[in-house]
Amino acid sequence: MWKKQWHLAQILEIKNNQYCVNYVVYDRSWSECVDSDRLRKVNYRKAEAERLRLEADNLVSNAHQYQKGLETVKKSLKIYQEIGDKSGQVQVLSSVGWAYYWLNDYVNAIDYYRQSFELAEEIDDDYAATARLYDISKPYLYLGIYHKSLEYQKQYLARGKEIKDTDIQARALERIGDIYYFQKNYKKAIEYYKQSAALGRKAFYIGGLYTVFGKHDQAIEFFENIVTNTNDIYTKAASFNQLGQNYLALGKYDKARSNRITDYLLQHSLYLS
Repeated sequence: MWKKQWHLAQILEIKNNQYCVNYVVYDRSWSECVDSDRLRKVNYRKAEAERLRLEADNLVSNAHQYQKGLETVKKSLKIYQEIGDKSGQVQVLSSVGWAYYWLNDYVNAIDYYRQSFELAEEIDDDYAATARLYDISKPYLYLGIYHKSLEYQKQYLARGKEIKDTDIQARALERIGDIYYFQKNYKKAIEYYKQSAALGRKAFYIGGLYTVFGKHDQAIEFFENIVTNTNDIYTKAASFNQLGQNYLALGKYDKARSNRITDYLLQHSLYLS
């Protein structure tokens, strides 16, 4: 156990009544020696299935080896199905969908995400079922089937409201804004981006849409608010760049130059750090 969550690990040695472990998929810098109360024995085949799932997720998310990740995660799925572990299947079906998503095979991504959702509903895993609604919506968006993408995203939003989870609500509202943005319904997109921003999401698109529409004063107000309220240096740099563009459009060349210089200095500091 690490930070109140269980992680698959291999025992390297026992020293001074402690177990020195290496966490699977993580490099040796994460290795540590722990007391027995932070260990629990797992079924060998289940451990192998989980190891394969974690390896596949790493191949897809970090190494960008999508086909190899897909092949690996299907081995994990086969084991989970053979041992009848439905909770494990919920997770790994999602990972298969994730691999297909990155291979731009959106039809198969939807199929596996939906299987994960249905199984999560069957075993009353509300957290996983809710997450799958968000996942299913994304490939529909890129297939251009906007009404289905919107349908699932609104279900995701409804569940967020039901359990009073503002993070879920903010993500759903932002994604609904994206759906309208893809349909070039910018007025609706801004409406949902604003609702998302009110719940804490950055909703960076709002300022960009103001710029596109020539509403430079509103864009400036939006990006100045971000600069004032964020500690993220990447976001600050991008916001100063946007401020420069909008001041330039208004003919306020000194302010445009000042913000562009600040953007350059922030970007330069990122390269040096």
